[in-house]
Amino acid sequence: YKPAGNPKLIKLEPPQYYGDRVVDSTLMACPECKENVLTTVKPEVGPKTACASVVYGMFFLPLACIVCFFDNYKDKVHYCHKCGFRFGKL
Repeated sequence: YKPAGNPKLIKLEPPQYYGDRVVDSTLMACPECKENVLTTVKPEVGPKTACASVVYGMFFLPLACIVCFFDNYKDKVHYCHKCGFRFGKL
């Protein structure tokens, strides 16, 4: 059974900190494998990357491609590390 639309996600704990840096993975209840799992975070090119590429490309064309190599311009997508279910992006 797969629900229509986005399933409701239950976040089990607040973000974890290591010094002043937020640890990307978080504990979530996976609706697919029905377990509490620590998410795997993968950076993916998204709209923020495309906008930065256009803005930098207007000033200097080689900079248009270079933003694709920096993770801080990419969306952070959370996945279940057991079954691969995509929770969503930040």
